Amino acid sequence: MTLQILQLSDFHLLKNSVDELRGVPTAVSLADVLAEVRASYSAADLFVFTGDIAAYGDVEAYQQTRELFADLLPRCVMIPGNHDNADLMRQVLPERIAGSSGPVTFTRDVGGWRLIGLDSHVAGAVHGQLPGEQLAWLTDELSEHSNQPTLLFMHHPPISVVSTWLDRIMLRNANELAEVLHAATHVRGVFCGHVHQEFSGAFGAIPVHTAPATAIQFAPRTEELQFDNVPPGFRVIELDDDEFYTHIVRLPELRYPAM
Repeated sequence: MTLQILQLSDFHLLKNSVDELRGVPTAVSLADVLAEVRASYSAADLFVFTGDIAAYGDVEAYQQTRELFADLLPRCVMIPGNHDNADLMRQVLPERIAGSSGPVTFTRDVGGWRLIGLDSHVAGAVHGQLPGEQLAWLTDELSEHSNQPTLLFMHHPPISVVSTWLDRIMLRNANELAEVLHAATHVRGVFCGHVHQEFSGAFGAIPVHTAPATAIQFAPRTEELQFDNVPPGFRVIELDDDEFYTHIVRLPELRYPAM
């Protein structure tokens, strides 16, 4: 039986649902994406948010998330991005986040697969970092579940996306993560947000995939920030025995080009 995971990323929700970021009403754009999700993917087994739910860490952004996802929320898990406020995420969405403090991570068993969410947020910074305590936790998780094919989810990619300005704000301690994953041959893929575009590469032997944002898209392979005039979207991940398949779904048209 094939199982389906949806990765949604970089909502950048604002204080008010009608507010715009670079000319894009981010809540309206997310609602459009969710209309496609509900029409074609409402039976998905899990929805994973890979960070930057909020644009400026406003509590209202997480309240909007609760309202927009509504019936889907029991099947949602999430990790923070550099724009998020973990305390407010916990305050508004406590049943979706484990623990009362510390990193916002998750683990889920889905059809024999192990899914692990990592918290690469660094307070006051745009780049990412996985602290030693979290790497130790990940090491234990991978050791205890070495019999399960595993996918990792995090906000900051651990590899270059061949875009100069974005590569400056990636995961800073990718080498330390690589040491943890070196012997973890059951880790089959890493899925990230942050870069607002589709990209696929490899972290050693492990495939790495990023997802488009649900609002503003960044043009690939640029020296400086440029917006891309392609519609918002999300990533679909299908789990089949011990293999996975993945592809991007975008809306049929770009309604709100960024400026």
